[in-house]
Formats: sequence, C-alpha cells, structure tokens
Amino acid sequence: ISGRNIRLVTSPISVNGDQSTLENDVSQWLVTETGNKFCAVDKPYQKSQTMEPTMAVCIDDASISARFKEIAQNVENCS
Repeated sequence: ISGRNIRLVTSPISVNGDQSTLENDVSQWLVTETGNKFCAVDKPYQKSQTMEPTMAVCIDDASISARFKEIAQNVENCS
C-alpha cells in the first residue's frame, strides 16, 4: 500500500474475549498506521516466497479498520 506504514499483527490477539495465535491461524493480518486499510493474507510471508502464489484482501473502511486496530495491540514493522 503505497505511502503507508504497514504493520504486521502478531500473536496473541483477542476478539470479543476469544484468544487466537498464529499457531491457530496461519493467515497474516496487516493494518496501516495511517488511513483506514486492513488486509488479510492467506499465508505467512517470507522473502523466500516472493514467487509463490498467495492471496491478499484489503478493505478500505473506517469502521472495519478501527476494529482491527483495537484487536492489533501487538504489531511489528513489515520488512
């Protein structure tokens, strides 16, 4: 996402009191520091996988983004 700092959501997360970890869900969730984007990627990303097929869905919606930013208390920079 051009011009945005993308943050990778890391374990653990809590959704309405239900805990989840990357061990339970191998998808990756991404949030932007600014703006209203949330993305889900179907598998963990590694630089060695740049030529492998994968799928990402990004949503640009203020209410959805706000909810995922609440969930995403643990994040790290994407590199």
